[in-house]
Amino acid sequence: MKKTNLVLGFMLIMLFAMGMSLMAQNNCLDFDGTEDYVNCGNSASLNPGIGSFTIESWIKPDELSGTKRFIWKNDGTTPPFDGYYFMTNGSTSMAGFGDDLESIQVSGGTLSAGSWHHVAVVRDVSADKVILYLNGVLVDEATDNTDNINYSGNFAIGGRPGEPEWFDGLIDEVRIWNDARTEAEIRANMCKELAGNESGLVAYYKMSDGSGTSLTDNSTNSNTGTLTNMDNSDWVTSGAAIGDASTYDYSSPTSINLASDDGDDIIVDTITGSPSGVQVYRVDSAPNVTTPPAGLDQLSQSHYFGVFIAGGSSPTYTLTYNYDGHPGISNENNLELASRSNNAATSWTDLNAILNTTNNTLIKAGQTGTEYILASISDNSLPVVLSSFTAQYIDNTPTLCWITQSETGNAGWNIFRGETNEALSNEETYQLNLSLGLIPGAGTTSEPTDYSFEDVFPIIEGTTYFYWLESVDYSGESEIYGPISLTIPENEWQNPNSPVIPKPYGLHQNYPNPFNPNTEISFIMKESCIGELNIYNVKGQKVRILFKDKSIPKDELIINIWNGKDESGKEVSTGVYYYKLRTDKKDFIRKMILIK
Repeated sequence: MKKTNLVLGFMLIMLFAMGMSLMAQNNCLDFDGTEDYVNCGNSASLNPGIGSFTIESWIKPDELSGTKRFIWKNDGTTPPFDGYYFMTNGSTSMAGFGDDLESIQVSGGTLSAGSWHHVAVVRDVSADKVILYLNGVLVDEATDNTDNINYSGNFAIGGRPGEPEWFDGLIDEVRIWNDARTEAEIRANMCKELAGNESGLVAYYKMSDGSGTSLTDNSTNSNTGTLTNMDNSDWVTSGAAIGDASTYDYSSPTSINLASDDGDDIIVDTITGSPSGVQVYRVDSAPNVTTPPAGLDQLSQSHYFGVFIAGGSSPTYTLTYNYDGHPGISNENNLELASRSNNAATSWTDLNAILNTTNNTLIKAGQTGTEYILASISDNSLPVVLSSFTAQYIDNTPTLCWITQSETGNAGWNIFRGETNEALSNEETYQLNLSLGLIPGAGTTSEPTDYSFEDVFPIIEGTTYFYWLESVDYSGESEIYGPISLTIPENEWQNPNSPVIPKPYGLHQNYPNPFNPNTEISFIMKESCIGELNIYNVKGQKVRILFKDKSIPKDELIINIWNGKDESGKEVSTGVYYYKLRTDKKDFIRKMILIK
């Protein structure tokens, strides 16, 4: 048996607060143009009154004949009206505000059926203006002659009952602000998700629910929407250009750069066709489609990039991917780039980029706006197999947690404990899982996998223990990771100067993991809140609601049991699942594995 000692250098983490990102599914809603809409109620926060206001959204119209209203909160179609609306008028975007005595409309820009567009309208009271933007570009503005806009009807997405102008197409990322967003703010945020607690944000519909008839308001308000004449089939994958981070250039763009936290980056330059602007965004999770194209064996599971072009005459650019810093590259000669049109595409394509190992780059000219991911053939791990191995003392029990970013032929794990950092080489350790057998691994997967293990063996207060992790493949070969250390704290009554161990706030890793058939899901909140806990499959579909609208006290350990069954009581299949704790303060997501 071969053993390779890989010292990871991870030290003790007493406060476990690591969050896992849900695979980048990015849902949206599909409106069929026939009485499909979302009723979001009539909260006072959705009325501008006499103040400034901003409405923005991503839309993908299926067809552009006549007028199609996708945002509606007004009392009619003929000026002067009371309220506001956003619509398509043929291939033109149009929006308006009215106070029942005066009304103002702005229109401009060119829309294309079957393409995603970002639209925004701003009522700026201080400047007495209403301004319309398309893809971050100002296309019309007019003097605001309205006063108190306070229509008592409901806010609707997709259309309004009694009116024939229903929107036909996809809608994503609807945002309502009680301030006048500047041009720079619109451009800075249009291609990335918001946290939900931004100043001035009064409603935020990420469209991330993925199933059911409720549309969550992801702002700090509760303007929850109700889907009407719609069902689960109307939740579809979004192709909008949205990531976790973005940058832009609308000033005769010549070169734009965006890096990841690991250090690799993309550069967009040699831009032709005079586009009005270029947006570059990054998604910090595995893509929703993880199958590599023919001829390639692996796709990066940590992040990928996208480019969105605004305007221009058949614009093109050269894409340079600097892979220096991307974790897990063992043979750069095997690196490739894969691309797809957007997040809704069902497959990736080998881009056949030019590899330069001297400059650590992959280059492709003649690009028109797409998504890019680092890929490889054969012997590269993208990224490294083990990305985290930590120990923490929770509820008087040493708990080990480790995360792999990818696994190849991994049969399972063994865990060893000793009392010196040389205990393993001196054969002075003992195997914690000896009576349990090999802890099951994920086999071969390109997806991140979380594991946890509780050390139930006797411990002595004040003693430092060292832990090693051994991965064993199907052929019997193994690798050793560690050691990491954990010091067991002494009771305060024995040592009044002992430090207080911080509570592990947040959503904890489920235990056991992998599991069959039951697993514990626990969490501790730093402040009281209202929340819900749901289980999702890898497609982002909700399979089980563990609780909803529950009052959660602060500083209290809450434990829930999932029995591996869906809402109908049917056992779910083996695979990867996500559990999401959504509260009115913050959202948390983690991953678990059910193995039967």
